[in-house]
Amino acid sequence: MFVTRYHAIASWTGLVIATAATTNIAAAQEIVAAPIVWDEAESPVDAETWTSANAQSLVQRAPKPGEHTSFGTEVRVLVSRTHVYIRVECADPNPESAIAHAVVFDADQSYDDHVSVVLDTFGHHRTAYEFDVNTAGVRSDGLISPAAIMTDYDWNGDWRATVHHRANGWTAFIAIDARSLRFPRDSKAWRMNVARYVPRDQLSLQWSGISLDAAVTDLSRTGALSNLQSLQPATGWQFSPYVLARDSNIGHGAAQTGFDVRYGIGPEMTAVVTVNPDFAEAEVDARQINLTPYELFQPEKRAF
Repeated sequence: MFVTRYHAIASWTGLVIATAATTNIAAAQEIVAAPIVWDEAESPVDAETWTSANAQSLVQRAPKPGEHTSFGTEVRVLVSRTHVYIRVECADPNPESAIAHAVVFDADQSYDDHVSVVLDTFGHHRTAYEFDVNTAGVRSDGLISPAAIMTDYDWNGDWRATVHHRANGWTAFIAIDARSLRFPRDSKAWRMNVARYVPRDQLSLQWSGISLDAAVTDLSRTGALSNLQSLQPATGWQFSPYVLARDSNIGHGAAQTGFDVRYGIGPEMTAVVTVNPDFAEAEVDARQINLTPYELFQPEKRAF
């Protein structure tokens, strides 16, 4: 049997892009956004586009907080009405020794050379989005919340990342579509942090919160990403139809259609209507052996 699947996704949004100018405040790290024009969903990679975004340096957090390191790291941010663009420039005296074990999306990057970006869009120091990119350009994303000890990687956002290598290191370019995030419509500032890990030296660098007990997922140690009033959350309709066609060599065929309709009611509420859902799109739960008296918890992985 031969199966052919056709998917179409339609959404209605506009795009106006801005850059960010940065200020370095010793007491409280802050990045202040300033508008420019840009009309691409991919992060800009040319040097000229990033000149208006001042660089801020990451500082060694572990094993020796605050000490100089040869793995200099700088972060720059551009902000638009619909996207957040982040550039993390990573110096490396021996770039050929960089480690990248993860090769698939949402794989564990704990032992890879990678950078992490955390965005607390409500500023409550309770929940946040985490975006990880290793030196091979492999991505992972998830949610940070008090309900879980570790990041929940079941969440998937709409974002892209590319990595450019050079003789003295590598640079990660990240483009995050804010329409896949939740934040207040009148929000002027988010909380943010950026970190880098070099496994061969067990070295951690961080932008905000420089102490041994302040990991990048510690939301109480984040800095500020401000002047975001032009950033618009997704509140419109999103229509996602699908067509599933089957054919076989014995002359029997079949077709199935359906669709999802999503409407953003507010920053923390979305209405979803599904007609004739395609269950083949749902990820199968991992098989587990339970030898305890407690029930197993299976996370919700359906998109409908």
